[in-house]
Amino acid sequence: MFHPRGSRPALAGRPMFRALLLCLGLLLCAPALAAERYQVSLLTMSPGSDLFARFGHTALAIEDRRDGTEVAYNYGTFDIHEPDLWRKAMGKRLPYWVSTMNPGETAMRYADREIRVQQLALSDERAGALLALLQERALRQNRVFPYDLFADNCVTRVRDLIDTASGGWLRQHTAGPAPRTFRAEVLRTLAPAPLWAATAMVIYGPYTDQQRSRWDSLALPEALHDAVAELSDGPKVRLVRSERRWRGEDFGPLAYLPDPLLPAILAAALLVYGLLAGTTGTTGTTGTTGTRGRRAVGLTGAALALVAGVLGTLVCLLEATPHPCFQHNQNHFLLSPLDLGLVPLFILVLWDRGRPRRLLARGLFWLLLATALVSALHLLIGHVVGHLGPAPCTQVHWGVLFWSLGFRLLLLGCIVRIAPGSPNPHLDPRR
Repeated sequence: MFHPRGSRPALAGRPMFRALLLCLGLLLCAPALAAERYQVSLLTMSPGSDLFARFGHTALAIEDRRDGTEVAYNYGTFDIHEPDLWRKAMGKRLPYWVSTMNPGETAMRYADREIRVQQLALSDERAGALLALLQERALRQNRVFPYDLFADNCVTRVRDLIDTASGGWLRQHTAGPAPRTFRAEVLRTLAPAPLWAATAMVIYGPYTDQQRSRWDSLALPEALHDAVAELSDGPKVRLVRSERRWRGEDFGPLAYLPDPLLPAILAAALLVYGLLAGTTGTTGTTGTTGTRGRRAVGLTGAALALVAGVLGTLVCLLEATPHPCFQHNQNHFLLSPLDLGLVPLFILVLWDRGRPRRLLARGLFWLLLATALVSALHLLIGHVVGHLGPAPCTQVHWGVLFWSLGFRLLLLGCIVRIAPGSPNPHLDPRR
């Protein structure tokens, strides 16, 4: 219809036109209105090359799409330049706190690692409550917490937050028994470094051998990642909406842990040499062969006694810490600081000309016999008779037990061979 200049359309058509514009605007804005404000993501960092990063790491990131911000909350922060770092860490007095990182800082810190990002299907209400809780805990007066290796670490803190945000879903799903103990998990992680794995076998007590629920085992990043990925309520609803992987610029194949194999190889070579020379060398065709056997026994005994004494001292020191995983360690029956007292005696055997003096030989004999009997009694009482009674030894340390008993019996036999009065015609002055 033609309208003269200055005239307006009929009033009857204006409401319909406005309604059409409103419907069109709603259709165009529908995706934006339907989008959730918050996106919560679980970040699982791959293991690093050094010992402290070998078990991986976990953080929780929350993106606020309305404000255009994204923050990752990291519960594993401490000051590496803290005075008396190790003493405070062992005494549970090293301050750990929750810190915040933006995406750029996260990428820089884990440039050599892979990060698996699991986007969680949480409603805006639950995600907002989670964000408010994290912001409160990140305040300076609230951020510090008492770190524990297994019971309260950077992973368990995130685990508890996800469980709260999911309405207890995670704890309910992981109420069954764990597939592996803490000790088995640690040894599996340290498998590429046998010497570190052996040290872990020695220093951890029966706490790490107890059967636990899968919920307790979510103290490791990989276990938490897998448990969250399994959560579903029916065939269609899952806690994890999507997952993607991000790799830093310096990412590469995981290097083996620094494993000081040379001392282990040297100790094994000395053990074999001491066995052969100490048991057969004193009956050779010349006096020099007997001297070589004596020196091999002294060198082997000093080295093994030093290793046993250092490990025994470490066990006793860690037992005195408030960390439950180190307490009540039955390896103090097998390795003792008193083993350090054998070192100077074996050095005297190494330096002595000819056969060791009678008093020295007797002292070594009785000390080795006493320590071997302690190991044998622990095997008998704790692992044989104890399993028939009410208080068996539940610690898994068969390797430590047989190593301790074996090397003591070996050295005991060598001392008997080279002791005064042993038959050796090549050193007999009457010939």
